[in-house]
Amino acid sequence: MEPVQQLSGGLALEFVANFFTGYAATGLSEQPTYGEREWLEHLLKFANEEPDANLVTLLTGCAAGPVTVLDEAGISGAGESLTPSQALDRIAPGVRTAFIEVLTAMLESPAAAKRSPAIAVLGDPSNRVMTVHRYLRTGKQLRRAAHLMPLDVRTAFAFATLLLLASDRDEIVCRCHLGSCRKFFLQRQSRKGGQPGRKYCTRAHLDEFYRLQTAERVRRYRARKAK
Repeated sequence: MEPVQQLSGGLALEFVANFFTGYAATGLSEQPTYGEREWLEHLLKFANEEPDANLVTLLTGCAAGPVTVLDEAGISGAGESLTPSQALDRIAPGVRTAFIEVLTAMLESPAAAKRSPAIAVLGDPSNRVMTVHRYLRTGKQLRRAAHLMPLDVRTAFAFATLLLLASDRDEIVCRCHLGSCRKFFLQRQSRKGGQPGRKYCTRAHLDEFYRLQTAERVRRYRARKAK
């Protein structure tokens, strides 16, 4: 895999350096951590261009507030407002697009995703992801929490791809069939057999589909009656 600075010149290197330099100083080490599934779901937010996607969470596996290092790394200009997905595209051009291509191929089958040329764009994340363990004392009990910290943004999406393609994973990548949504989401496989709810990301969107379907039937009925 190419060094991180080759993703977008020194910009990406400076961005990542700001994160790891300020990880403890900014209080991130005290923030709630995301489990593996929660972290994967957060990366899907970038593919979906959701406004609450967070670059800090992507790189640290921690819940975080607004990203403040964009200005410090020169990613956003004076008076410029970037969405999280736009900021990611500026830091690592082509990475989000490649991840979306892999996700789209996963909808067909894991084999199709593995054959996707986008896999090569994301690269090999081997030896580029840390698992950070934290030990939190609550009264007399000691609780351990662990979270993922990829070396850079491309590694984050490459590692997420490997996790999603793992043969022992009980979640599959789906995409909402509602035309106004089309978001990627994870659906847990049913251990009792049968098909999981793969078509709609929420019950509300399933209900919206039924509403639109009913409205279309009424429209067709009225059109036939008018002839």
